[in-house]
Amino acid sequence: MKKWFFSLIALAMLTSCGNEQVAEKKQVMAVTVEEMLPQQISVVKKYPADILGKIYVDIKPQVAGYVEKVVAEDGAVVRKGDVIVKISEDNYIQAVGSAKAAVCVAEATVENAKLDVERTQSLYDQKIVSEYDLKSAKNKLLLHEAQLNQSKSILEKAKVDLKFTNVISPADGAIGIVSVYPGSLVSPSDPKPIVTLSDTKTMYVYFGMSEVDLLNIMAKSNQGSIKEEFQNPKLLMANGQEYSQEGKLDVISGIVDRATGVVNLRATFENNGDLRGGSNGYILLPIKMDSVLLVPQSMTIAMQ
Repeated sequence: MKKWFFSLIALAMLTSCGNEQVAEKKQVMAVTVEEMLPQQISVVKKYPADILGKIYVDIKPQVAGYVEKVVAEDGAVVRKGDVIVKISEDNYIQAVGSAKAAVCVAEATVENAKLDVERTQSLYDQKIVSEYDLKSAKNKLLLHEAQLNQSKSILEKAKVDLKFTNVISPADGAIGIVSVYPGSLVSPSDPKPIVTLSDTKTMYVYFGMSEVDLLNIMAKSNQGSIKEEFQNPKLLMANGQEYSQEGKLDVISGIVDRATGVVNLRATFENNGDLRGGSNGYILLPIKMDSVLLVPQSMTIAMQ
């Protein structure tokens, strides 16, 4: 029995050694080896951007009153000086009339004061009145002239207010949806504008870049300027499609936001009709990197 027992143990040990040798042979396999050399590459970085028209203006009333008529239609293309909304002008016409009357009264008062000065001067020359009386007459003339100038200023302001009853377009462009209707009460203190005007022929695309990226790019540029590095940035629209035309990087802020460490930049794109003011997208900038080791994707695996 002892002989059989030791024989079985020896047989098990031989079998185990044989399995280990087979496993070692299975683990040895041929692999592909590729040499990685440092090289220069260009990596495209995306920066969130806001797209606005070259002119993007909130139009608000300059005077208070009731809307008499909405002249421009929603979404209309307007020219500089075109009337968009007309405010009731009755009160302002009366204000102009009152200011004109006040100017006439002030002018008459000044003429009387001039006559008084001339009379007092004659009496002073004859030594009938004192120097005090003469100076008093001249001071009254100065006072009435100041009141006349004040009346004229009030008249000019009244005329300007009357002119502002026509809410006009400050530039050429397209307007959005007019937010008021005939009979609506409007005021310069209203938080919401009457309408927004946008010139969409040329679009401004604003985006931010970290201070680190900006300094790295400027250090690699021969001119020390990011404008030379990115002459033709590209725009990725909100739907994921790349805009058909290239832009131009034309403005770099000279101030770094202390709270976020971001530098604001602006690129200009000519609009082919696909861009809308107020929309969002991404600016695509190719970033050059030196001495980079590229690992082929086929040599990598993805793990959770």
